[in-house]
Amino acid sequence: MKVVIEFGQQNLKSEFGILWYRGQMLKSRKTKKPKVFSRGLSDSRTHALYQAGLKFFSKSDFDTVSIAMIAKVAECSVGAFYERFPNKNAYLIFLIRNTFRTKINSLENNLPKIAHKKSNRKSVIEEIAEFLIDELSGEKTAGVIRVAFKLAPTHPEALTPITEYRAAANKIISEILKPNIQGRDARNRIEEALQILFSVIFDAIQQNYGPLQLNNVRMSAVLSKQFEAHLADKSKSSKGTVFNSTKPAHYKTQNKEIAIHPEEIARSPRDKRRETSPKAKSSKRRNVKLI
Repeated sequence: MKVVIEFGQQNLKSEFGILWYRGQMLKSRKTKKPKVFSRGLSDSRTHALYQAGLKFFSKSDFDTVSIAMIAKVAECSVGAFYERFPNKNAYLIFLIRNTFRTKINSLENNLPKIAHKKSNRKSVIEEIAEFLIDELSGEKTAGVIRVAFKLAPTHPEALTPITEYRAAANKIISEILKPNIQGRDARNRIEEALQILFSVIFDAIQQNYGPLQLNNVRMSAVLSKQFEAHLADKSKSSKGTVFNSTKPAHYKTQNKEIAIHPEEIARSPRDKRRETSPKAKSSKRRNVKLI
C-alpha cells in the first residue's frame, strides 16, 4: 500500500514519507523558542499585578493569597498572570526585586541630601536612622520583607535584593560618616552599627514584639543613640577602674578598712585557699592586710 502526501512542492510517497514528515514536525517543536515570562513594570498588566501583590501582602500572608485573587484585584485574567510569571514563587521574587530596586534608588537620592542638610555628626545619624526606619517599616515594604524571609528557606535568592540594599546603605552611609570618625576601624564600626540597626528593624517587622515596635517614636531615638555610641571614639571614652594599677583599692566596712592589691583581684579562689593555709600564713605573699 502506497500513500501520497502533498507537502509544499515535495511529494512524499510510501510509509517512509509519512515517518519523515512526522520527524520534521517533532523537530520544529523542539527547536521552538521558549516562552519569555519576564516583563518589566512598564507593561501595564505587570504593573497592576505588582501593585496588587503589595496591597495583599501588606496585611496577609502570601500562603493565604491565591493567584486568582491577585489577578482579580489587578483586573486581569489568570492566563495573563501565567503569560508573565511561570509560577507564584517567580512572581514573589519579582515583587521583592522591584521593591528593593526602588528602595536602593531612594537611598542614592536621599541620603546625600541628609549629609548636606545637617552640619554635625549627631544630627546626621539621627536623620539616617529615622530615614531607614521609615523606608523599611511602611506597610507595603514590611509586607514584602516578611515575604522574603518566609520564602528564603526554599528560595535563597529571595534574600538577594535585601542584601543588595544593605550593601548599598553600608557604602553610602560609610562615605558620609567616615570623614567625621577617628580611627582606622571607622568603616567597620559603621557597618557594625548598621547591622544592629537593621536587626532591630527586621525583628520589629517580623514579630513586632518588645518596647521597640513599628511606628513607635522611641525606636528612632533609641537606635540613633545606639548608633552614635557605637561610633564614638574609644580613645575619648570615659575610663573605668584600672586593675593593673600598682596602688591598692581601699574598701571600708563597719569596723575596719581593707586594702586589696590588684593582683589579689586576678587570683582564683583556689589560689586564695592555698595562701590562707597554715603553711602560707607566715609568707610574704599575702596582699590583703589590715591598715
